[in-house]
Amino acid sequence: MALSTQGRIAVLLNVKGENIQDPSHNTGRGFIVTDFVTNKQHETNEEYLEKLSKNGHKYNPFNFISIVIR
Repeated sequence: MALSTQGRIAVLLNVKGENIQDPSHNTGRGFIVTDFVTNKQHETNEEYLEKLSKNGHKYNPFNFISIVIR
């Protein structure tokens, strides 16, 4: 979980019980919360979620919660 002074909040939750063939081939997810909160690419919430969705197959199962307070 992370929170920025710009009002961006993010939480990543693991999904347990999924049948993962070989987790060693999956990409780490540690950057997801940090990238969203720091927003170095100046993306909207929707743009970031779309990009994350397109690459979702690369990661172990998870739920991502993002909030932008304006």
